[in-house]
Amino acid sequence: MYEAIIRRARTWRADLVVAATHPHTLAERWFLRFIDWELLRHCPCPLLLVKSSRPYRRPVVLVAVDPFHTHAKPARLDPQLLAAGARLAKLLSGSVHAFHAYAPLVANIAGSLGEPLVWESPEVEKVHGEQVRTEFNRLAAKAHIPSSRRHLVLGDIPTELAFAVQRLKAQVVVMGAVSRSRLRRLVVGNTAERVLDQLSSDALIVKPRGFKTTVPLTVRDPRGPGGGVRRPSLRKIPSD
Repeated sequence: MYEAIIRRARTWRADLVVAATHPHTLAERWFLRFIDWELLRHCPCPLLLVKSSRPYRRPVVLVAVDPFHTHAKPARLDPQLLAAGARLAKLLSGSVHAFHAYAPLVANIAGSLGEPLVWESPEVEKVHGEQVRTEFNRLAAKAHIPSSRRHLVLGDIPTELAFAVQRLKAQVVVMGAVSRSRLRRLVVGNTAERVLDQLSSDALIVKPRGFKTTVPLTVRDPRGPGGGVRRPSLRKIPSD
């Protein structure tokens, strides 16, 4: 079904695909094929995943950026996300905010008996935090986001982003997504997927410019190799 949606979106050159999403268990996330997950991975145009039935009224649009690209996202994606958030906020007469959560630097050392110990240097941690803050502020300033709307926290991204959504009463979170192989998802995980299950807000998913979906525009006839190929029908769906 997700392939049919993507083919129709490509045929019509859709600017946006809107779909409902629901919480999934960990087992369901890895081993089953849900339409919203597959759209998240493969849809070439922006995807709005709707979780709330609340209408937008001057919404807070929260853009999740990754200044150091720790989740394999291309460097050019963050400005693209901030621009998309700004356009959406302007369209809905809302406000755009920038968000980033980062993990502390942790050094593993061995104790006297060989047992693993965890040690953090306050000086190193302070330098790391300043580097993150500098890069985060550079991105936000370039997007003309005032300091009062910049939210930089230390912690786990899914947890801290969910807290920020609740604290700011954000109605839309803008985030980027890159498609990975199933094996790599098992090893690395996909931040966008982990975040979505914890969010109470809607999510606008944006792919990097130049992203190419693996879903072909044509579909092979199920009657067999001799059946040829066919393009998706452009027949309009009748309205109510």
